[in-house]
Amino acid sequence: MSLLPLDGEREIAVFSTEGRALLFSSALLTPKTSRTTIGVALMNVKKKYVIERAVFAENSPITNAARYRARSIPVAGALLRDEDREEKQMSLIEE
Repeated sequence: MSLLPLDGEREIAVFSTEGRALLFSSALLTPKTSRTTIGVALMNVKKKYVIERAVFAENSPITNAARYRARSIPVAGALLRDEDREEKQMSLIEE
């Protein structure tokens, strides 16, 4: 996984393998420290799923940003709708 460089406050989209997405402001990032590690809790995911990728919001396929925006983190995220997925389902009938 590559790191996103942050130059000021940006909006970031995070996607999980469960088909959920989360949009949040980088201003919400506050590190949590333990004796041996430091990190940020972004998204609550079930044990069998993982965070798949993170991109800047303007580079994501999300069209309805309000549905996925978080006021605080960590959150579960919202299930992705078809219109907000990167891969589009093929149709036999052209519209």
